[in-house]
Amino acid sequence: TSEGGFAAHVGGPVIFTLTVTEKMHLFRTQPLIAKLARGQVSNAEKAYYLLASFLMFTVAYYTGLVSSNATWTLPSTLEGIAIGVITVIGVVKSFDASGGEESSDFVAQFTCLYVPITITTMLVVWSVFWGVLFGFRESLIAMSESHMQFAINLSRLHADMFNFVTFVAVVAVQGITFYRMTRCLNEVRELRNDS
Repeated sequence: TSEGGFAAHVGGPVIFTLTVTEKMHLFRTQPLIAKLARGQVSNAEKAYYLLASFLMFTVAYYTGLVSSNATWTLPSTLEGIAIGVITVIGVVKSFDASGGEESSDFVAQFTCLYVPITITTMLVVWSVFWGVLFGFRESLIAMSESHMQFAINLSRLHADMFNFVTFVAVVAVQGITFYRMTRCLNEVRELRNDS
């Protein structure tokens, strides 16, 4: 649109128009926490944060930045179970940290904060992951082929050190993201209560 946003339509009238009037905080949570606490995030900005979260994962997965274990294997099943448990616990803890039923806008706050929290968490964890994979490739191969009890246990799970490092990275992103989310939502709630 001429206002700097975008309009969506498919062969007919405009379905919706989004225009960002404020700067999005893609890497820093503190300015966003303050705006959320003051109720100064518009519905259009919330929509942009939702869009950014979808695009963030699209870019992350299709660029190969993130990885996971091969599907339908024991390591991927264990990874999926761990992610599921962390997600359930994380959402419940996040909801409680936001004030639970007393929270006026949990979903919008979660959605907005999810973008900078996840971007920065993924950048750090996956950078470390790729650094370990490239920097210690030969060591990981040697450990996978060794007679260490840990390597033997991994092989019984049809996994190796590469699967283990991937598992740790995937689970770390999820765990760290929800840990940070509960802290940020708690801070939004406390700032709202103080004002």
